[in-house]
Amino acid sequence: MIPLANINQEELLRLAAVLESRSEHHIAAGIVEEAGARGLALGAPQDFQAIPGRGAQATVDGGSVKVVSPGYLREHGLRADDERVQAAAG
Repeated sequence: MIPLANINQEELLRLAAVLESRSEHHIAAGIVEEAGARGLALGAPQDFQAIPGRGAQATVDGGSVKVVSPGYLREHGLRADDERVQAAAG
């Protein structure tokens, strides 16, 4: 996990886990499991939508949260210009 906003890793994990708690994807299960192992409190996402082959989105704590693939970012002309992201993408 690489936070790109003014947010720490624990909060980023919590937000992702709330969103992913409604997903059936195996990576989502790992995110939720890790949040539980860290004792993070998870609420329920609202307006959950799977983005087939690309991720998921929902409202969490009143804000829009998306967990998406690099393909989703490319398709929407979005870039994560951060050297940590580039290094992770390898």
